[in-house]
Amino acid sequence: MNEKLSITLPSELVAVLQEQVDSGRYDTISDVVRNALEQQDWAHVDFTESEIEYMREKTRKSLADSRPTISVEEMRARLDAHLDKLYGR
Repeated sequence: MNEKLSITLPSELVAVLQEQVDSGRYDTISDVVRNALEQQDWAHVDFTESEIEYMREKTRKSLADSRPTISVEEMRARLDAHLDKLYGR
């Protein structure tokens, strides 16, 4: 049985999905998403209890951190700068 559902995606992801339809590979965006989900290897989601507790503790520490948050763009710029310095890129 099929169920209809509505999701919100960034414009960039919608464009990627639409490109697949425009290429003729798929008839609809729903077909693209369905195929992508069917191809997903869900087995890797099986975490041990200690891994889950580790992630919970990291999340608690992150939420308790009083430092200001940064955007993804700022984080990427900082990471790129660090890697440039580290590897002389």
